[in-house]
Amino acid sequence: MSCRCIDTALSISFEKLGRLIGQYPGYFVIVPILLAALLATGLQRLHYEDDPEYLFSPSDGRSKTERAIIDDYFPMNYSSNFNLGRITHKGRFGRIIVVAKDDSNILRRQIWDEIMQLDQSIRNMSIEWDDTQWTYDDLCAKHEFKCWHNDILDFDNRITEIEEKKFFLKYPIWINHNIYKAYFFPAYMGGVKEDANNLVESAKAIHLMYFLDTTIKKGDIRGHLWEQAFMKHIANTKFKSISVARFVSTTLQTELEANTHSLVPFFSITIIIMLIFSVGTCMMADWVLSKPWLGLLGCVSAGFAVAAAFGLCVYCGIEMIGINLAAPFLMLGVGMDDAFVLLAAWRRTNPLMTVSERLGHTYSEAAVSITITSVTNFISFMIGTITPFPSVRIFCIYTAVAVLFTYIYHITFFGGCMAFFGHAERRNLHGLLCIPVMPKSLAEGKGYFFRMLCTGGKNPADPNNPKDNKEHIMMIFFRDVLANALNRTPIKLLVIFVFFIYLSIGIYGCTMVKEGLDRRKLSRDDSYSVQFYDYEDRYFREYPYRIQVVVNETLNYADPEVQKKIESMLEKFEESPFVADKILTESWLRAYQTFLNQEDSFLFLQALNISDQLDFNRGLRDIFLHFPLTEAFRNDIVFNDDGSEIIATRYIIQTKNIMDANMEKEMLIGLRHIADSFPTPVTIFHQYFIFFDQFVLVRSISIQTISVAAAVMMVISLIFIPSPSCAIWVAFSIISIEIGVIGYMTLWNVNLDSISMINLIMCIGFSVDFSAHISYAYISANEIDPKEKVRSALYSLGLPIFQGSVSTVLGIIALAFAPSYVFVTFFKTVFLVMLFGATHGVLLLPVLLSITDLCCSSSSQSAKYKSSNLGDQNNPPFFVGDKHFDGKTIMQNGAPIFIPRPTFTELAADQKVPYRRSDEDCATTSKSSASSDGSVVAEKDLGLGTSAEECSEGSWKGSKSQTNNVVTKQSDINHMTDNNISTNAYANMLRDWSQVSAKQYSNNGHTNDGYISDSTDFYGHYSSKNKQNQSKGMTTGQHRISVYHQIADATHTDRNVWERQSAPSAPSTSKNKKTDKNKDKSENSYLVEVDATHRHREKDRDDQRHRDRERHRILNNNIEVMSSRIDRNIANRYNGFRPQ
Repeated sequence: MSCRCIDTALSISFEKLGRLIGQYPGYFVIVPILLAALLATGLQRLHYEDDPEYLFSPSDGRSKTERAIIDDYFPMNYSSNFNLGRITHKGRFGRIIVVAKDDSNILRRQIWDEIMQLDQSIRNMSIEWDDTQWTYDDLCAKHEFKCWHNDILDFDNRITEIEEKKFFLKYPIWINHNIYKAYFFPAYMGGVKEDANNLVESAKAIHLMYFLDTTIKKGDIRGHLWEQAFMKHIANTKFKSISVARFVSTTLQTELEANTHSLVPFFSITIIIMLIFSVGTCMMADWVLSKPWLGLLGCVSAGFAVAAAFGLCVYCGIEMIGINLAAPFLMLGVGMDDAFVLLAAWRRTNPLMTVSERLGHTYSEAAVSITITSVTNFISFMIGTITPFPSVRIFCIYTAVAVLFTYIYHITFFGGCMAFFGHAERRNLHGLLCIPVMPKSLAEGKGYFFRMLCTGGKNPADPNNPKDNKEHIMMIFFRDVLANALNRTPIKLLVIFVFFIYLSIGIYGCTMVKEGLDRRKLSRDDSYSVQFYDYEDRYFREYPYRIQVVVNETLNYADPEVQKKIESMLEKFEESPFVADKILTESWLRAYQTFLNQEDSFLFLQALNISDQLDFNRGLRDIFLHFPLTEAFRNDIVFNDDGSEIIATRYIIQTKNIMDANMEKEMLIGLRHIADSFPTPVTIFHQYFIFFDQFVLVRSISIQTISVAAAVMMVISLIFIPSPSCAIWVAFSIISIEIGVIGYMTLWNVNLDSISMINLIMCIGFSVDFSAHISYAYISANEIDPKEKVRSALYSLGLPIFQGSVSTVLGIIALAFAPSYVFVTFFKTVFLVMLFGATHGVLLLPVLLSITDLCCSSSSQSAKYKSSNLGDQNNPPFFVGDKHFDGKTIMQNGAPIFIPRPTFTELAADQKVPYRRSDEDCATTSKSSASSDGSVVAEKDLGLGTSAEECSEGSWKGSKSQTNNVVTKQSDINHMTDNNISTNAYANMLRDWSQVSAKQYSNNGHTNDGYISDSTDFYGHYSSKNKQNQSKGMTTGQHRISVYHQIADATHTDRNVWERQSAPSAPSTSKNKKTDKNKDKSENSYLVEVDATHRHREKDRDDQRHRDRERHRILNNNIEVMSSRIDRNIANRYNGFRPQ
């Protein structure tokens, strides 16, 4: 009940808002424009954030804690003790990878000379800062107070011997005992080919690095200038034999900025595409009903909303990031979705109402749809703000606010624009030029182009002419073509079969998911950095990372047990499939133990007891660490203030054969698992672990976020769609669409990363949009038959779903051509979401809902049709049950009630139909009307119970004497036409019903409760054409056949529902009997139609059904009130009381 109350409250509130906008549209247009202009000023305070480490690594990632521990115990001073394998921050640097142009061995004199020339030019390159020239030697990071340089270049004087196989380098590590220096070749040489003795035979690439000291004053500023000069120098330097790929510390930032700039040219293209689609889909063959300007203003409304939303976010101090530029593209599509729903609801309103009334009905009908769309999208993005990835969080904040503003602007600004163009439609103005046009029914003699471009609207003299009331061709397609196809059993089976194929492929794709955002994917496809990443992946993946292992606890390393624990820890790391042999492990403890076990070590330690902790530490600090080969270990041991204890130690292990992001993730998880298995605190770290954390967390965070979003969406769906079966299918659709998007995006080479996570969160909202829309339309349909429900649902929302999905895809289609993985991923995932969401909404869900409806109602349907519904024979004359009207058949308790449509007979000029106040008045009038053969008496009821009887008692009595001839199909009509049959046994069944409703809802003229005669206009008033004939003194002489839209045969039980079940009234006099008989014969004759207009209407029954459906919508809001009042009045009349 509470769910239905929410639905009703929304409809009522929005109807009031729509009426208010329709009355004062100017305020709702001007105020939003001023608000957008005010908030957009916040963009002047824009703060652009482009640090990839901040944006794409989790804010609470474990690696940041691990880095803090290492920085605390082992801070690196770039001015004195820089070490490549022990850095924790990227700093400022320039890196190049050199390969031979002929892809041959790079260890050749010709190529090596060019490499040395390149190195010298980089060292001699200078920048100007503060009126001073600065070279690399002035800015470089230093080791042992000397400028750090690339060790591989030490072999310049040996390269000829290496080429001639006279000198050999041992791979991967070689120690020069002459100078006591170790060379770690995997850091400098790539694509190395070894012989059986691990001697280098050839190499494909050389890696040179130039690190700068940023710890000195103004060092970071000078470093930035040097990097810019470095990039220009490498780009402008050409060599004969080598190719050079370059990379600096700011490459990722500049590439993110370049990604942003790459979208600027596509804004104009996207806007043009959206305008063409929006304007085109708002057009119709009728130029008065066409709304091209509203298609344009829908895009403008979305633009105002984005500007206001972004300005507000900037005012709130939220950083701007490059991927936020995808939001305007999305909002164009999302905003137009709401616009299409509003326009579709407007088209289904009665054009004879005032603009404020039409807008009120439009908002009332579209309230739930656009609210579900906006609420689900808004909440989906708000849930995304709880993720630990700042890029996802910032994007979701901006987009959530943009969705909220788009919703507000479409119900205010766009609604005001609809009111203005509604007035233009009411005045029969051209939808594009706003000039008066001629209705199509009056332009039949005009030229072809005039009829195509300058006609539309309604003819005031004949507003119901089908030529002027054509439906939207796409709405007809969804109702009469697609819905009819889906209602066929073979098509249903085909849809379900195709769905299982789709789901199978999606599940297979989910098993192949790759996680993580590679660094190269943050760059443009045409970026210089792509070549560097390619060279690095191709040649330097055998030994990629030096991992720091830190034991940050005070231990007695002189204790043999502690030594065994440390050795066991290192061996366990080295047993990992991701870690190389122990020969590449740097362990001061192993080296110190080797030194202690040497025979000549006693010369240095003869006065020390190594088993004692103090002597162990003294020999380590004062003797061992002073040897040349042990200088790297000097920064791996932390003593307390007096040197008596070791409070932290560091070890270096080498990884191997890490080929892709998945292996990087598995390596990180495996090494952390080993570290966590020891009782003492062990920390592992590499500077790239900051980025690898997203590989580890993205799956769990995605599952958590998507699950929470899906659960919330299901709750929202249940609130707005109070049907358990529909809620289940909506939940099923969400899961199905998510599986499909994840699986197919994997097969489309999209990884599960922070970028695709944004789209998966968005996917939840979009999947609910389409699923909830069609489910709500299905359960809200007045039809009982599931097939008719499918037709009604697709007629109502099939076109808006199609327009919304296509407009969203067109809104982001420009992203598909952007040279960036980030924006191409946006396009791929949004395209999949729209494709699967729309197909679920218009194909799968109607099939599933109709099958569920059939299964659930098959057992209860027969019970509804039993004679128990007729009630006791002593009940009041009519059994009045739950009634509704669908524009075709009046239904009661699930069973169709077959009633002949009222005929139109000759109407005297200027005659009206006042409300009949008493039975005595009815009886008096009956006498005068009996003698009238050429006119219709004013007091006569022309409603559903039309007959010659003026009182309900006589009408029921007359019906008992009539034969039960009921028109149920076309053959009956033909038979009656041929034989001029004029009987109608049930013509007076609801005369009092019409009287009661007429008193409340019609001041003059004629109104039927839930059913309207063709002889009158929309409100039951006689048409203008009839009045014109009357004013000329003519009798219309129109003889019409009333037909049923329900083709199925009517049973005797169906008709008997409406027969009086009580004892008959007092007998009438013979005179009255004769009068009744004449009146029945005169008024209820079914004669052959001779009027050309009515003959045309008989041929266009589909148009008539549409008008009936439109008429029902006006009465639907008051049907519950009317039903209760009618039931009470019928019961009172049976008990001798007059209607109140």
